[in-house]
Amino acid sequence: MIKLLQYDAKEMKSVFLVFLLYIVLIMTSKLFISNPSIIILLTSFESAFMFLIIFVFNIIFLYSSTFSDRGYLTFKLKLSRKKIVLSKILITFFIHILAFIIVFASMYLLPIDFPNEVYKYFIIPFPILLLIGILSNIVDVYLAMAIGNTSNKNKKMMSFISYLGVYFINQLSGIFLLLFFILKYMKSSPISEFFTPSNMDSIINNSLNSILSAIVVYFIILIIFKILLLFHFVEKKLNF
Repeated sequence: MIKLLQYDAKEMKSVFLVFLLYIVLIMTSKLFISNPSIIILLTSFESAFMFLIIFVFNIIFLYSSTFSDRGYLTFKLKLSRKKIVLSKILITFFIHILAFIIVFASMYLLPIDFPNEVYKYFIIPFPILLLIGILSNIVDVYLAMAIGNTSNKNKKMMSFISYLGVYFINQLSGIFLLLFFILKYMKSSPISEFFTPSNMDSIINNSLNSILSAIVVYFIILIIFKILLLFHFVEKKLNF
């Protein structure tokens, strides 16, 4: 497993050039621009652009290392297909974690004094939810590729359509989860008073931890299910 991770890490080494470029741009903005609003705007744009590039890198890596001729040769080795797939998920997740740490660290260079409420309701829970979201998205992309490659024709197009399907299911499940919380907390107040600012503040202050915990558990279960489904396609449905 360690050798698999090392091999996949070498395949993704060009991503570190993206990290280096991002750091240079952030430091340049800090040194040569004095307007706080412009610094914040540039940092937001540069961060979004970096994550977009990494997302594209990951798509190319997952597809070429699994569903191309190179992937075919990899799966012919005397290695567990589950370990091969898990290695690729872990290395792409690790790359995203590094990107997240770099972006999160750059926030402390911004000319902003965050209030305590921001740290309580955003800075602390946000990293956990973001990491789970990143892992979920990686698995979604990989699963969509596996489903799309079961087709005999237009495999890339079918992978894209499969991703849209997986994305739709995710959004639908998220809506059901939201409705569950709304129905749960509406029991304590009439619908006319539920969406008032005072009632929403009360829910956030008293139930934020339980809501976040439920969301985290829900998405972890969903991720495990999708990984098992991915294993099924790689082992039973695809011919390497």
